[in-house]
Amino acid sequence: MISKPRLTDDMLSHLYDPTYVKNNLEIRLVPEHKLQEYKDNHRCYMKLGNADFGVGLAIRINNDWGVTVTEDFLRANATDFETLWQTWLSSDADNISIRTMNDMLATFFQPTKDTPEECTPTVPLYVVTYNHNSPGGAAVLHPAVQKKLFSMPQCQNGFYILFSSIFESIIVPKTYSHGSVKELQDMLREINTREDIVATQNVATNFVYECTAPCALERLVFE
Repeated sequence: MISKPRLTDDMLSHLYDPTYVKNNLEIRLVPEHKLQEYKDNHRCYMKLGNADFGVGLAIRINNDWGVTVTEDFLRANATDFETLWQTWLSSDADNISIRTMNDMLATFFQPTKDTPEECTPTVPLYVVTYNHNSPGGAAVLHPAVQKKLFSMPQCQNGFYILFSSIFESIIVPKTYSHGSVKELQDMLREINTREDIVATQNVATNFVYECTAPCALERLVFE
């Protein structure tokens, strides 16, 4: 296993440069099971509407390291969480990618003529995450990302969001969704019980979310 290079004082000095912080803010999805840990470590987060998770912020240092925004960080930089949150919302989001599921799968294997048809998705699913090694499960919450999704013909009528882990989310266009939304939720919950697919500490939520307009996020609840 290759270990990450250690953080140095020079790297951490970037945390006190307002311009650097502004240009390197990232969002973090904080699952319910990690909220108490965030509190105990004085990490900052907030809840969104009826979401069953919180969102925190971090500053990207390099491809290997990101530093979570804490209460101490806010005091040292004479700022507050809401200010940084608004800064992230107004960023250009050029470090967030939207890729088709087929493209994502192609990075792991190349289909051949012998590949079973059911292993090649035909429904236009999309994966949203950061371009580098960052937990990007909540990156889809960026207004610019949602506006880009709504500009796609497949998503003009809205879409469902499956927060498949703290690292990425899967977008299911409403026009192309097969079966009921409850079936999507059941599938998500089944996946979340599979440690071989998603490690327990990386599970984001058991609920499907619906987006009917940019920044209009609603948790769907089924018995």
